[in-house]
Amino acid sequence: MARISVLDWVPYSPDLNPIEHLWDYVDCQAVQEEWAKIPLEVLHNLILSMFAQVKAILKAKDWHFKY
Repeated sequence: MARISVLDWVPYSPDLNPIEHLWDYVDCQAVQEEWAKIPLEVLHNLILSMFAQVKAILKAKDWHFKY
């Protein structure tokens, strides 16, 4: 039977706590899954809206603007 050395301070260091890396993995998987669900029409509309936003910024001369 192999012996595993245990360090007293490991749970207090997020870098050495495996659950933190697991949560990061789960977060990335969830984001990728949701990203894949975004309809192309939504992306297309967001891209097209950039023209109006830039126009509004130029008209406001870099001041606040309502869009």
